[in-house]
Amino acid sequence: LHAALKVCIKAVNKIKGQPLNSRLFATLCEKNDETFNQLLFHTEVRWLSRGDCLQRLVDLYHSTVEFLADVDQTLCEELKKCKNHLFYLADLYSKFNEIQKRLQGKDVTIIQARTLLIGFQAKIGLFKSFLARRDFKYFSNLQKLEEGADVSDRDLEIYINHLEKLEEDFKIRFEDLESMTVPDWIIAPFDIETGNANIEFSLQEEHVEISADLEAKLLFKHKSLSEFWSNPRKCDFIKAKEQTEPGNAWRLAPETH
Repeated sequence: LHAALKVCIKAVNKIKGQPLNSRLFATLCEKNDETFNQLLFHTEVRWLSRGDCLQRLVDLYHSTVEFLADVDQTLCEELKKCKNHLFYLADLYSKFNEIQKRLQGKDVTIIQARTLLIGFQAKIGLFKSFLARRDFKYFSNLQKLEEGADVSDRDLEIYINHLEKLEEDFKIRFEDLESMTVPDWIIAPFDIETGNANIEFSLQEEHVEISADLEAKLLFKHKSLSEFWSNPRKCDFIKAKEQTEPGNAWRLAPETH
C-alpha cells in the first residue's frame, strides 16, 4: 500500500509539477466532461491533504490514465496496477480527514476527543467485518470497483490485514485515552449530588455552587458540553472548567495516567 501511495503521488506530481502538463490535462478533463479539471498536490507537512489528493485522483482516474498514456507509459502502467489500492486508500483517508476535522477547533474538549478516537477505533473492527464478507458499504470507492468484480481476494486480504494493523496501532497510541476515567459530574453536573460523587476536595464547593445556579442549569440545557464549560458567565467556576481543557486533560483521570 505504501508503494501504491508513492505511485499515486508520483502521478500527481508528473501532471501538477509541470505547467504545460497541467494545462494540457485541464483541457483533457474539460473534453471528457469531468467535474474537476485539476489534480491536487499532496503535502507532506499537512497530512490532511493526502486524503483530498487521493480522492481527486480517484475522481479523475480515467482522464489521468489517458493523459499518462501519452506522456509517461511506464507510470501509466504502474498507476493502473495500483488502481484498487488507490481507491481503498482514498476511502480510508477520507475517514481520517473526517475525524481530524471534527477534532479541530479550540472548543473541542478531551471528552469529545476521546469519544471520536475510541469510537473510530471501534469502527475499524466494523469496517473489517464488512470487507470480510465483501460488503463495501463503508468504502464507496471500492464499491464502484466491486460492481465490475474488480476487487480480488488477494486485494481484500491486504486491506483487512491493513485494518488489523491500524486497529492495533490505535490501541497502543491511545491506550491512556481509552483507560481515562471521566468524572460523571463533568458530563452531568446537575444530576449528581456533591456528597455522593467522587469529587476531589478542592472542587466540592464549586460543584455545590454550580448545582444551585439556576442560570447555569438553564445554560446547560441549551449548550453543548464544551460551550457550557467555556462560557464566560458572571459566576465563573474556574477550577471546574479547567478539568475540561485539553491542556489539563489527564487531570480527569489521575489514577490512570
